[in-house]
Amino acid sequence: MELENRSVARAVTLIEYISNASEPVTLHQIAIRTKLDKATIKRLINTLLSRNWVYRRINDGCYCLGYKLVGIGESLSKNGILAQLAAPEMHRIFQKTGCPSDLAVFDGQCMEIIESTRRLSDCIEHKGILGLHVNLFDSAIGRAYLAAIDSLSLDNVLSYFGGKFKSDIGIKYNEASIKKILSHVQLNGYAVREPLYNAGIDDHESEISESIAVPITLHDKVVACINLVYLNVHNDELLRLKKFNMLKNSADNISKALQVYSGSLMLK
Repeated sequence: MELENRSVARAVTLIEYISNASEPVTLHQIAIRTKLDKATIKRLINTLLSRNWVYRRINDGCYCLGYKLVGIGESLSKNGILAQLAAPEMHRIFQKTGCPSDLAVFDGQCMEIIESTRRLSDCIEHKGILGLHVNLFDSAIGRAYLAAIDSLSLDNVLSYFGGKFKSDIGIKYNEASIKKILSHVQLNGYAVREPLYNAGIDDHESEISESIAVPITLHDKVVACINLVYLNVHNDELLRLKKFNMLKNSADNISKALQVYSGSLMLK
């Protein structure tokens, strides 16, 4: 683990405190809350003032955020926020299992991969997959999304395709067969990809690998889905259940993180 730069860490601490304060704060208040000595605070504050990252009010000398910080987060998309908040759990899954996972969102026609831990894996191919579009009906993440949305939203999605539900591996879907698949997903709590489906994102041993997926929700709405790709040579149901429990726990933790930041990061 790399050691952090103390001066940068202290400056970030100041900015976070000033940002979270309900009103502009005094130097004394900053010292009490951050537990930094006033000499250190003054040095850091002077640097931040010179960059317009912090502003000192003329009337009372209290500090608030400077105008230069206003536009810093504007280029961060909703998907970028989702990826950043999900990343710690995705790392935890990989560290615990050695198996990669993908984070995907619905883009109106299919699922789009916005983050993945495949780069960390030595045995999984197709590592440059960010932005890849994944089949909605063949993939585990697509099925997890469709099974989790409300019935009206599902009907709207299905009607968009006008009865032509494309499969990348030649399966002939119809509305009845899709809803049958989704009922199994709802019963199990997780989705499984169609055997042999890869769409350019799965490992070269697709015959013995498996992908399961679960939804990530915010205020009871599905905002993303996360999968886990692993080897299941003998179609072991107990192994699948173990992976599901781990993945569901991570999805719940990501949902909690989204709830904390939903207001300030426009994830409503």
